[in-house]
Amino acid sequence: MANATPIKRWTCLEYDRLIETGVFGSGERLELLGGLRVSYARAGLADYWVVNLVDHVLEVHREPLADPAAPHGWRYASVVTLRAADTVTPLAAPGSAIPVADLVP
Repeated sequence: MANATPIKRWTCLEYDRLIETGVFGSGERLELLGGLRVSYARAGLADYWVVNLVDHVLEVHREPLADPAAPHGWRYASVVTLRAADTVTPLAAPGSAIPVADLVP
């Protein structure tokens, strides 16, 4: 089995330096979700949703967990990808059901 290529995880300072040196333009669209997920997990945010407009899905992250093996020491134990035909129930409003189609185009 081939070894997976390691993923470079940048800090905000490293990212800012990449802009300053011209690697990325200040208005260039980049995806920095990994760092946000870790920050939200570390903060204990129990219900974190990502509206993925590229794939037209909703990614629901739940159960923040300290994990020394995870990048930056935190991760979500539950990650579920929902499609437009699905519904999602916010943890803060367990009696409600939101159609994912209302959130993704």
